[in-house]
Amino acid sequence: MRRLPLIAIVLGSIAFVRCGESEPPRAILPPLSNPTSPTPQPPLPSFTLTGVVTDNWTVLPLPGVTVSVATGPTRATATTDREGRYALTNLAPGAYTVSFARPSFTTRTSQSMGVFADTTYSGTLGVATQFPLSMEDLTSTYVGNGPYPDEPLWIVMIQRGSTIEGLYKDSRTSTTELTGKRDGDAIQLRVETPSAVLTIEGRVLDARCIRGVVKNEAYGGNSPISIRRGNGCSL
Repeated sequence: MRRLPLIAIVLGSIAFVRCGESEPPRAILPPLSNPTSPTPQPPLPSFTLTGVVTDNWTVLPLPGVTVSVATGPTRATATTDREGRYALTNLAPGAYTVSFARPSFTTRTSQSMGVFADTTYSGTLGVATQFPLSMEDLTSTYVGNGPYPDEPLWIVMIQRGSTIEGLYKDSRTSTTELTGKRDGDAIQLRVETPSAVLTIEGRVLDARCIRGVVKNEAYGGNSPISIRRGNGCSL
């Protein structure tokens, strides 16, 4: 019976000690920070491809040519102006091929080129002559001889039904303003050069030869002319 008070004292001491203990420290978490957006990537550079398209017979500029990216990172299309100039803009850097197309001319595609800066590329097109040659279709390239003061003449003729258009060049002047008409075997061409307006009247003799006159008042009237494609207009 004497042990009971001793046990009570011991238990009381243990309880006192535990009541005096402090709680273990709690972990302090860092404050939440606002999420940051990823750093935007700088935009890729872009470049311009420019050039001039010319006719391979008269070496005159060709208006109305559709210039398009055939292969490359960026698609683009442009049309040549009166001076034959074009510009393909906003091209991503890379390797490109470009096509040149105009009605009645043979479509052409460039070789592969690297566009890693503003770049220049010029091309040529040739009229699409149909073979075998025939009197019905005059679309082709021609050489004209006189006696005419400004001979020889280099002519590109494009026939669409009874109408004719094309290019003209002689030893003194040139123009992309050649128009005309055909009525059976008779043709009439109007050539607007910077210095004068010429009229060429002729007759289609066969698939290779046209004979007629050049009317130029500055040279005193009419001059005989033979206009041939290939080895035409034999004597």
